[in-house]
Amino acid sequence: MKESLDFIYKEQKELSTLGGVAALLGWDQMTYMPPMGALDRSEQSAIISRLSHERIISDQLWNHIEILSKSKNFEKLLYNDKIIVKRLRKDVKKARLVPSTFVEKLVKTTTLAYPAWQEAREDSDFKIFLPHLEKIVELEKEYCSYINLPGPKYNSLIDDYEEGMTVDKLKKEFSYLKTQIIEILDKLNLYKKILILAFIILFFSSNVVLSAKTLTLQKNQYEIIDIDKLKIESNQLKINEIKDGLGITLFLSNNCDNSIYNIKIESIEIFPVSLHRMPSYSYFLPLSR
Repeated sequence: MKESLDFIYKEQKELSTLGGVAALLGWDQMTYMPPMGALDRSEQSAIISRLSHERIISDQLWNHIEILSKSKNFEKLLYNDKIIVKRLRKDVKKARLVPSTFVEKLVKTTTLAYPAWQEAREDSDFKIFLPHLEKIVELEKEYCSYINLPGPKYNSLIDDYEEGMTVDKLKKEFSYLKTQIIEILDKLNLYKKILILAFIILFFSSNVVLSAKTLTLQKNQYEIIDIDKLKIESNQLKINEIKDGLGITLFLSNNCDNSIYNIKIESIEIFPVSLHRMPSYSYFLPLSR
């Protein structure tokens, strides 16, 4: 068991080093490498990737992992070793589904595609990159056929970046996010319009007339009072949140009855009655969602 444990740690270290070499080749291509070096670089990167993949899917590595994964051996492992063996077994099992020749082809194709993408971006000409993109898409489809997870093909691609994630799960998450984001945006839009209304009233610090066919007042126990026009003072205004949206609370005195009303507004015309700083005008403020 110790021999198997030592082997997988040694192999992981060397595979990590090979991965660092591949990453360095990729970084150099994206920073300092002359564009004409793309063909040679694609062959270098492809060979490094193939050699790494061949070691990952080798029977020797798999056999050592299987020895350590047996119940009687697995239970004797330290906690950290258990995590590594369990993770490694899952990754190697998945990698063994993909041929090394495919990995070599994919890396070579994507490496050659990069300078074409750069040129297409600089010239704003998608056609330059299109042939490369078509090859990559076909190769990704081929990769999906090797992994072949249940459901849509895209499940096999998502799993590489977010293990266990599926198209169905994403649809539910994004559907929920879309609903919530739209609701937030609608509320922000309504808040903005109500604040504009409040600013106009408070700025002029005078009586104004609110006039709207859709204006209603809710008094106390939801008694509905329809009105056409209403005069209010700036100190009677308070922005608040009502049962089914946002609104404005007015503190009004009607004869001897002091009442509090909630206004639910869809659209309003504001007519300043007496202005000291600006001429009279009509301001239309749509408040419907």
